[in-house]
Amino acid sequence: MKKLAYLVLAILLQSTAIFGQEIKFETRVVSNSVALHPMIFDVNKDGKNDIVCVDDYNDLKGNDALNIKTISWFSDMGKAGGEGFKRTVIAEINYRSCGFAHADIDNDGYIDIIGRYDTDGDDMNETGTTFWMKNPYGSPKYNGGPWQKTDIGFSTYSKDIVPADFNKDGKTDIVARGVDECVRIYIQVSPVKWTTIKVDAPHHDGTDVADIDNDGDPDVVINGLWFETPADIFKGEWKKHDYAPRWYKQKTGKEGQWFDNNTKVTLSDIDSDGWTDIFISNAENTGYAICWYKNPGKDFDRNWEEHVIGYQNFAHTLYIADMDNDGDKDVVTGELIIWNSPNPEGYHPVVVYINKGNNLEWTRQVIGEKGCYGGKVGDIDNDGDLDIVAPRNWNKAPLYLWRNLTNEKLSASDIKITETTEQGIPSLKIETPAATYIYDKAGGGFISMIDKNGKDWISFKVADYPPPGNAATRYRGIPNLGIGGDDNDAGHPGFDKCVTRVIAPNVIETTTKTGNWKFRWAFYDTYAKFTMVKTYPGIPYWFLYEGTPAGKYDPERMYWGNNLDGKRIDFPDLLENTGEFNNLSWIYFGQKDYPRILYIRQLQPDEKTDLFSYMGNTPGGSKKSPDGMVCFGFGRAHNTTRIMHEENNEFIIGFIDKEIGKPDDHQYAVSEIESAK
Repeated sequence: MKKLAYLVLAILLQSTAIFGQEIKFETRVVSNSVALHPMIFDVNKDGKNDIVCVDDYNDLKGNDALNIKTISWFSDMGKAGGEGFKRTVIAEINYRSCGFAHADIDNDGYIDIIGRYDTDGDDMNETGTTFWMKNPYGSPKYNGGPWQKTDIGFSTYSKDIVPADFNKDGKTDIVARGVDECVRIYIQVSPVKWTTIKVDAPHHDGTDVADIDNDGDPDVVINGLWFETPADIFKGEWKKHDYAPRWYKQKTGKEGQWFDNNTKVTLSDIDSDGWTDIFISNAENTGYAICWYKNPGKDFDRNWEEHVIGYQNFAHTLYIADMDNDGDKDVVTGELIIWNSPNPEGYHPVVVYINKGNNLEWTRQVIGEKGCYGGKVGDIDNDGDLDIVAPRNWNKAPLYLWRNLTNEKLSASDIKITETTEQGIPSLKIETPAATYIYDKAGGGFISMIDKNGKDWISFKVADYPPPGNAATRYRGIPNLGIGGDDNDAGHPGFDKCVTRVIAPNVIETTTKTGNWKFRWAFYDTYAKFTMVKTYPGIPYWFLYEGTPAGKYDPERMYWGNNLDGKRIDFPDLLENTGEFNNLSWIYFGQKDYPRILYIRQLQPDEKTDLFSYMGNTPGGSKKSPDGMVCFGFGRAHNTTRIMHEENNEFIIGFIDKEIGKPDDHQYAVSEIESAK
């Protein structure tokens, strides 16, 4: 319960689990050939993403130095095409690189491809060249022949190839990381003319490009350090800045080994602070953690704080993306089958590390066990979630597709989030099959939770009365967090302490205006989940439901139940100090002769005190009051004390379409509530 100040709005949730939850995947085979370096983009602009890769990478004897490879693209034929993939040849070439990239080189609106070829199998001599191939699908005269190749410039064997625009002239430039301890930056003069910049770099691989120092141009990031792009890219110094030198100082034995400093590097602003962070894994060794390094901001030579995501041997795949559509970024990785593996047919996991919401805690989900080499992420089937494509290994077929089924649970027509105004309060209206929720964007709480019969189980109102009168109006809401300090009353409808945004088709995120607190709601078909993403040290909170079962405060008809006692019809009274204190996992509320209950579940068990009571809007006993509300709180102790501090606490709230009468009805509720995750 909270005393509110002004307008309000709130509606609740409903749906299936989300933060830190398992993602469902369906495994398919794209090609039974050794098809490496997959890229995902729309080749022919038909509105569907395709898969481009270097096919037939090994000859029949397993060699890959002199044989001709087949650059091909695979188009998903969908159900009408038998759910297979159509292979179309782009060109035949002796491809020699671990890198493969795509960009619109000639600015014609079609995505071209960038790679490296060789002619004699010697990856260090002058016969190796970086090239680009023109996508011909923009030409009405294209007859299906090979794509036109244009040489860019010499390169030793390229471990990484990344496109970027370094001089901000609107033309795509290219970075290639060679095995000769050199980064080559090819600056485009025109699609047929390029100027090469050489920058010395430590051994061995792992390269990406982004604006690290927020000065408006891209910088080059490799294992352990990054190069600051100078104002004059040709004459200026490409200054080195360390972020984690141990990633380029690895040395196995006295002489070192070829696999030292073999990494994957990728970049993403994981914490949404406006500064790009760095992710790194060891691609060809064991015992190393996948880490991310927090960009320290303007003083970028300060310590880059290291955060461990998890441990993965031979992590030759590293991709950062929101895999479960919950608004935060997850990590896709997987194990290379090393060339001298004692058990190549053994256990080689493909893994998604699912972000629990604070970028510090992760759930490790294994989605495959046969290996993963240089995997990529993209939406292959146009269903709004991200799929994974990867070959089993550098020398092993097949090319796999792990089709993400997150949005199989969710139709865009089933969950709808729109702007609205309720009681004068700017709000979000969330429509789901089971409920409609109204959420006060500035308050950070629900005003209404309306069931399929039109009954509002919260019934917040703006009207203000002397205590305890607001039990019939402004005290109501969810989650009514009880936050104090500079963020006093944030998380309660009717206050102006928060900013709320839609971050996924079924997820909203609320941040206090101070930035001290952050929490999310994810909506699915039958319930919704709250996740406390960020708390402020030393300030406690609780999670409350204060509302009206079946739309009306009716002392003669209301009942409640929980995981300890079953159904109860007694009447604990908050104002009479007879509230029921206990440690609960879940609770439900209902009304006699109404075919539905509302339940709330805490997913992370604790030993903290919770409170159930009723509160009337008049003195003299809540059972006699003409109006009022249920007052239930997880983490609410005696003397109105908030006692939770934890981040990543999760709470589910949802409806079950059943009145609880007989013991069997309660057991049905138990099954439904405890299966909600």
